[in-house]
Amino acid sequence: MITHITSLEAKENNAYTIQAVVQESHCISAATYFEPAEYGDGLCEASFILADDESLPSDEAKLRDFVDALELSWVPVDWN
Repeated sequence: MITHITSLEAKENNAYTIQAVVQESHCISAATYFEPAEYGDGLCEASFILADDESLPSDEAKLRDFVDALELSWVPVDWN
């Protein structure tokens, strides 16, 4: 689930690249023999293409819901 959208960039042919803070997307503590891995929120990036008859919501909360519904493959952004 997206908690915050940091950028949304329009590309050619209704394509978009989005960066957002995604819940449970970054490993913050590796698994050990006794404990499972722990995950936290982190900055991620994904891309998507809108159909010609679709448009993006103008309200950020509705945009987060819209993007969440797309079930994108989020890629963690390197913090370095």
